[in-house]
Amino acid sequence: MLFNNKKILLILILMIVGLIIALYAMSSTIVMNGFSGVEDQDTRQNVERVINVLSDDQSGLNKTVNDWSQWDEMYSFTLNRNDKFITSFLYDEEFGLLDVNLIMVVNSSGQIFFVKSIDIETMQKMTFLNSSLQKLVIQDGGTEPVFSGMIYLPEGLMMIAGRPILTSNGSGPSPGTLIMGRFFDSREINELANTTRLDISASAYNDQKMPADFQAKLPLFKKDTNIVIGPLNEEIIAGYTLIRDIYGNPTLVLRVDMPRFIYKQGRESLNYFLVSLLAVGLVFGVVVGSLLKKLTLWESITKESEERYRTLIETSPDGIFLLDVNSKITMANQMTAALYGYGILEEIVGKNISDMIIPEDRQSVQDIIHRVLETRSVQGIEFTALKKGDQTFSAEVRLSLTLDVEKKPRAIVAVVRDITYRKKVEALYLENLRLEAADKAKSEFLASMSHELRTPLTTILGFSELMKRGKAGKLAEKQERFIDNIFTAGTFLLNLINEILDLSKIEAGKVDLVYEKVSLPETIKETLNLIKEKAREKKVLINMDFDPELGFIEADKQRIKQMLFNLLSNAVKFSKEEGGVVTIATKKEGDKAMISITDTGIGIKEENIGRLFHKFVQLEPETKQKYGGTGLGLAITRQLVELHGGEIRAESTYGKGSTFTLIIPIEVKRENA
Repeated sequence: MLFNNKKILLILILMIVGLIIALYAMSSTIVMNGFSGVEDQDTRQNVERVINVLSDDQSGLNKTVNDWSQWDEMYSFTLNRNDKFITSFLYDEEFGLLDVNLIMVVNSSGQIFFVKSIDIETMQKMTFLNSSLQKLVIQDGGTEPVFSGMIYLPEGLMMIAGRPILTSNGSGPSPGTLIMGRFFDSREINELANTTRLDISASAYNDQKMPADFQAKLPLFKKDTNIVIGPLNEEIIAGYTLIRDIYGNPTLVLRVDMPRFIYKQGRESLNYFLVSLLAVGLVFGVVVGSLLKKLTLWESITKESEERYRTLIETSPDGIFLLDVNSKITMANQMTAALYGYGILEEIVGKNISDMIIPEDRQSVQDIIHRVLETRSVQGIEFTALKKGDQTFSAEVRLSLTLDVEKKPRAIVAVVRDITYRKKVEALYLENLRLEAADKAKSEFLASMSHELRTPLTTILGFSELMKRGKAGKLAEKQERFIDNIFTAGTFLLNLINEILDLSKIEAGKVDLVYEKVSLPETIKETLNLIKEKAREKKVLINMDFDPELGFIEADKQRIKQMLFNLLSNAVKFSKEEGGVVTIATKKEGDKAMISITDTGIGIKEENIGRLFHKFVQLEPETKQKYGGTGLGLAITRQLVELHGGEIRAESTYGKGSTFTLIIPIEVKRENA
């Protein structure tokens, strides 16, 4: 017997070693694939951040060109060249304020009417070869209404935007096209890296000296593949994205380098797993060896076998008891008594199993017991057990039949386990699956809405504008009125869709704030530039009152501008017919920045103050009919300021005006490492 035990121990050791090798091999593949997938996803998200920031830069340039192109002074300047306009508005420092290197005006005949280029770092004039931009403007003997994007010029890669020059109310005919451009050079790359806090490098697409890793990724870019991920070495993984010019041609490759923390974590986890497997195998081998040794000793002790089995039963973490053919408990271990809330075993022995099950489940358990007796097979069932004191718990029982020497049923062995915790975990797991499915459905819906609604709406607005400009022939007065209604409604719907998508991203936690040192006065002035024409139309005077002690705050600049724009737009929009005054003031109070916007407009009734920040809420039907709006601006503003760890307050006197105050921490609170 000792020899047989040694053979069994050797076989078990070989089996354990083989199992450890197999588990490690499978785990190595599964774990590292999983960590690599997470690493790729993290890198892709950071590359998408870079693309989004670059898109925001282009949008900002488009907005600047759009504001200048629909300005009466610019319209008049293009019709009748006025040098005073140049000295008043196109002076060198203005280029720095606008963050552009080039301003060019091309008249309706395709001739360059005005051009000026400044190096905004040195404020020195630049010699500019403008033939490429002139060709861009002149197409089929006319002017291209709108264009924006990247373009390669002899001087280097430039981000440009062009718009037809119109009056402030958007009327024409257009006397020419306004073009603004900013060189996308190393300075822009550094600013992009600082904004995203990422390590970014770039290479021109047609650069003969392009680094080898860039060249290796070029064949992987396809029409529907704009991002390519690949490790540079054991320490760095890189994400590449291809930037195309306004003609759709490849022009620039950006690379984002990320430390491979996730990959290293995967390797460490795998090593820990291997050590754990070896430890478990060693312990298991020791335990098995010990058990075999005990079995050798126990062979001669047949008289004490029943007591030893009882010892094993008593040390089991499960309740174990015996049932006779009438379903009465004849024997049980101490764990059974503990599960059912009894102090001693004598309180359980002799009870019918039905007395320990809630009435609704008794018949099901009895059916299983009969099946065990008939089929002599192992059966299992889950039910709600009834404890002492009428308390309950979720239970799982496994039933098997023992036979006497005549092969007749002697007793039913029942192993019962409390699965209350497991049930809760399963319910939580199912709920997580449901939430994941709902989140996925929401994401797919948002993506579908963005593509299916914004794309055709943009087309409708584009063609409406072309028809307004007479590109499809002169329209009758009634047709012009219809086209104006189409354009106005389409613009409103596009703004509504953008705001719904923005709010959905915030509520889904998809918005990551990009913190930086923000000059509050400059940010406010930049925002005021966006609404000054609207304020002028509404006869609204804008005053500024800045606290000299409040200069910089740590925040997401684009989101700060978005909040300010929403509040300032409302202040101007809800002004009285005769005009009014809007005052924007800043004040430092402790570690908080207070930004208040006060207007002398129509005001808000006291009973409506509490509904201000609800989504899709217009306080008065007549207000919505007269002033329009989606009812989302204040809701988005509240979400954004709360993301910054701040709050928004509102005060108003009906008929006299309102004050909205943003309270934002000056510095981001960070937990100690």
